[in-house]
Amino acid sequence: HGVYLVINRWGRNRLQRWPAVGWGLTMLFVTLAWLPFYETRGAQLVAKFKALLTPAAYGPDQLAAALTHWDGGNRLVLGAFLVLAAGGVLVEALSLRRGGEPYSLFRRGPVLVLLVILTVLMAPGVNNGFVYFAF
Repeated sequence: HGVYLVINRWGRNRLQRWPAVGWGLTMLFVTLAWLPFYETRGAQLVAKFKALLTPAAYGPDQLAAALTHWDGGNRLVLGAFLVLAAGGVLVEALSLRRGGEPYSLFRRGPVLVLLVILTVLMAPGVNNGFVYFAF
């Protein structure tokens, strides 16, 4: 985490002209940093890093092949999470536009209650070793 912060501080002034590039690099580094916390098995972790960093692994054919491994219920859950993620990005954009402060709309009382309820409802029923599911 500290290494990424140093890189961020170093590159901040250099990437101000291209905010989309800065955002993309931040998302890449966050994903690469979080994956070792999620995957506790070394061989699986290496396989996931290889899949993430292989350009040939991305495309319509690969997406179709990946979707065939999930049944209808799992696809529904995936879709729900994608909708929630898109909603989060939209609410953050609205927060910045209206209040000038990130996540200001998320800090309102009814929204906080809804987020707590969603956290409890979407918690996995089985412990998978991911440290943040242990609470």
